[in-house]
Amino acid sequence: AAGYAKIAYQTAYLKAHFPEEFIVASMNLSINKTENLVMFKKEIDDLGIDFLKPDINHSQTEFSIEINKENKKCIRFGLAAVKGVGYNAMDNLVFERNKNGNFINVVDFVSRLKTDVVNKKQLEKLAQSGSFDSIENNRSFIFENVINLISISNNINKNTNQESLFSNKDIKNEYSNNLKNTKFWSDQKKLMFELEVIGFYFSDHPISLYPKELFSILNISDYETIINDNNCVKAKVVGSILDIKERTSKDGNKYAFITISDKKNQYELTIFGDVFRNYFQLIKEGNLLIFDID
Repeated sequence: AAGYAKIAYQTAYLKAHFPEEFIVASMNLSINKTENLVMFKKEIDDLGIDFLKPDINHSQTEFSIEINKENKKCIRFGLAAVKGVGYNAMDNLVFERNKNGNFINVVDFVSRLKTDVVNKKQLEKLAQSGSFDSIENNRSFIFENVINLISISNNINKNTNQESLFSNKDIKNEYSNNLKNTKFWSDQKKLMFELEVIGFYFSDHPISLYPKELFSILNISDYETIINDNNCVKAKVVGSILDIKERTSKDGNKYAFITISDKKNQYELTIFGDVFRNYFQLIKEGNLLIFDID
């Protein structure tokens, strides 16, 4: 018992005095468990710590602490936590960046990395997560040019040891001109992809896509208002589903714990019996729903 008490004290001390370091270490232990990262995201928001999105020129392989312009500690999203990109591939990406400097543009990126990073899956996931935003703010441009970018990478690497009348910079610029232009994704599509590959939203929240007046007309309550109102017994809330944990009771009835978020908060609701069965088709990650709670 004394040993457990000591560990509990040490954990509480670290969390209280070094919250950024404590959360980063905890998130790195759960780097492949999105449901845990969603939980830590709530803790980061509650503590008022700035959480920075994934970025090929700033992120490390794992979650890390970054000092901003105001000399304040922030937490930077780790590249390996983007779903489907692979830890070793992101390690190689960071190694190349540390060795030869930041990536200038997307052609520079694909020309400097090997096929474990420059392949269809990795490029698409990094684009969907917004990891290229610092060099190309049109995520659709990279996503739709993935096949072209892989071809460019193969051609540049193939010709690396061959003499050319043109400089490497000229060759890269020429390749850039051959990429097709694309329209920006809609905000809704951009957020949908963020949720898919990160587990939550960075750019904005789907609620922002609707006018505030709509929620007033529908009599939607703010989560903080409900929590602070001791007389509140029933209310309506709106939120986007981040995580779903289905359970079965002893009687064989299914129910679920769902994590939902609005623009300011992230919290858990429990949906029982008939309600869960009747609305099962709507209860999907990413759906923005109105909930009657009591």
